[in-house]
Amino acid sequence: MIFSFKMALHFKLSIFVLLCFSSLFAVEKIDCIDPEGEYDQRCIYVAIGDVKGINLFVVETGMSLVRKNALPNEDFYVFHPTVESSNALFPKDSLRVSLINESSKDSLLTTNNNPVNSGPDSIVTLKVVADYATYNSPVGTSDGSDANIVRIYNFYVPVLKYFDKDGKAISEETILSGEVGSEIEIEVRAVIPIGPKTQQLDSSINDKDFFIHVPSSSPLGFYNDKGESLNLNDSTVLIKLFNGSTNIIVKADKAVDGADFKVEGYPRETSTGTNTFLVSEAFPGGLTFVNKGLPTLDSASIFDSNGDGIGDSIVAWFSGETDAVTMVAGGTEYSWPDGESFVTFGGDYLYNESKGILQLIDVETTYPKDSGEGILRVSVEAKAGEAKAILEADIQDRIGAAIRTASLIKGSEEVDDTLVVRFNKDIDPEFEEGDAFYVNGDLVFVQAIKKEGDLWRFAVEKGSVAKGDSISISISGGIVAADGNKTKNNQKVIVTDAGRTYISNEKNGFYDRNDDGQMDSMSVGFESPITREQLDSMDFRFYWLDSTGSVVEIKPDPKDLSLSSDGLVVGYAIDPEDYGIMKNLTSIDSSYSAKGEEYGYAARISKITVDGKDHTEYDYFDMNDRMAPVIKTTFLNPESKRTVFPDELVIEFSEAIDYEKIKSIDGFISFGIDGDWGVTDLTNAHWSEDGKTLSLYISQGSKLFDRANPGDSLRLEKVKDGILDLA
Repeated sequence: MIFSFKMALHFKLSIFVLLCFSSLFAVEKIDCIDPEGEYDQRCIYVAIGDVKGINLFVVETGMSLVRKNALPNEDFYVFHPTVESSNALFPKDSLRVSLINESSKDSLLTTNNNPVNSGPDSIVTLKVVADYATYNSPVGTSDGSDANIVRIYNFYVPVLKYFDKDGKAISEETILSGEVGSEIEIEVRAVIPIGPKTQQLDSSINDKDFFIHVPSSSPLGFYNDKGESLNLNDSTVLIKLFNGSTNIIVKADKAVDGADFKVEGYPRETSTGTNTFLVSEAFPGGLTFVNKGLPTLDSASIFDSNGDGIGDSIVAWFSGETDAVTMVAGGTEYSWPDGESFVTFGGDYLYNESKGILQLIDVETTYPKDSGEGILRVSVEAKAGEAKAILEADIQDRIGAAIRTASLIKGSEEVDDTLVVRFNKDIDPEFEEGDAFYVNGDLVFVQAIKKEGDLWRFAVEKGSVAKGDSISISISGGIVAADGNKTKNNQKVIVTDAGRTYISNEKNGFYDRNDDGQMDSMSVGFESPITREQLDSMDFRFYWLDSTGSVVEIKPDPKDLSLSSDGLVVGYAIDPEDYGIMKNLTSIDSSYSAKGEEYGYAARISKITVDGKDHTEYDYFDMNDRMAPVIKTTFLNPESKRTVFPDELVIEFSEAIDYEKIKSIDGFISFGIDGDWGVTDLTNAHWSEDGKTLSLYISQGSKLFDRANPGDSLRLEKVKDGILDLA
């Protein structure tokens, strides 16, 4: 609710003889809260929001400091230090000092350093107020450098105390009890928290609003001594303190054990627009209302009888006259597991009158979103007479740990599998490893690798758990609920496959199928076979260079991917022109990139199902260079005009060549001259340091007309394993 309040101005004007206009005194430091000796008589103690007035005047030097000697129309300064003041001698506080006859903001002396004038009446009247607690705040006169302190203001937040009808203070040990419908009287007092009158009744708190906030479901009602309700609405009660205290009457319309409330006052609006309270005092004792001639519902608990992790049975314990009542048909309801939505129980129940035990069978509930909570309400009526009541108790959780879902994430070749288990509630994080589960009736050892409340991940030996296996918790295996409830017999659930697949790097590669020096196809291998359905759920990205040396992303449509018959290799072919693929690029080397960016890798975006929920995973992986080097350029320099001198041939390859494996092979190069192919060897071969350029002298001893010329054909041959790159 929105609180509105107004401040009444009450002034107690005191006239003080002040500092003479021509003489100055040193500024004092005065402690009004914890003085070493007696309290200084200049200390003033007042509740926040109340306004105090003060009259100031000055006299001629040598004159008696009495009112009749006050000088009219004299200028002097009011001393009250703040950080805005250029002559601040004290830290800033929340005190506001202003002229009594002015209400404009400019009249605040805390932000106005102008002198004041005593006027024709010889007096300057001020008002002093604070909205928040502030202690040891001085006010006096000053000539601009030194000051004379006249009053030290201490604005405090009052403290509330509670007393019973006999005037005895209520403490944490106090229990006030009565029957349902009876009255319990409580006095609320405001007391002074500081100064010589500390802990005494604060009679200055008069006609002041305070509020009691209670839950809308609370059975408590608040009344004044005339029996009039003090409730403003379902959750807010308004009380007023007069001369520092008030008496309230508390009633309950049904049995309640240990009810509490708190009184709040002095609202302040926060930066978010909501209200906070400077005074907030909880009732320290307990309130109990009982039904005469009817039992008391002491406690209730919910259990899981079939082991699925969901509460399905509620047991309640009564005390008192348990055999004097019957249950009202349709009058039992519960709010498990959210604590708010009540469900009327219409099933079978068992009630043991002698022991006072009620059992509700086949209760319908669900898994709680967080920790479960709820209330049980039971309507009872007396077998003799007309007494009846709705008894209520919080429902205690007695449900043990159980498995909701279990998903298996297969590990790579040398890595354990991962078992992801969603439990019905948070599990005690003390568990580390052990024979925690039964899988198909056999104990399985697991090691906890990730703990997140009710969702855990366990490492399990490869092959020990498989899709379709049944799994349950071993009662003695160490898995217990974080709330301490013991694990009991629990239902088996079926393990599902999360659907994760692993890339086999040896089968990943970029290819140049027609040996023209442009990448035109790619493949991705898997460690285990995948299905077409799995492939359709994957999204691949491949990264290569375009003709400008920039990284280009190749994004195939899953339906265009081919899958090998054994399910181990996925392939994809492209037209290099569609992506502007760089020519004569047959290796993965960032030096070919215009900006030095990485390329020659791939990414897979796939979906896996864990705990019944789909998750997207991003896998980036390396690709292999499966492209053979090609001749990038050739240059023939006919240096000789005589048979005895050779010509020079320069061949540049698309990447570094493993020339150690080919340098001694005869007939490495063949030239097509007038339809005939002649061969030459590598006798005079010279390789560049980077292994990309071959220079050799050829045709020495051959007639000039039989030699190759620019424009003739050239081919490489007689290389057993082909020309190999260094990768």
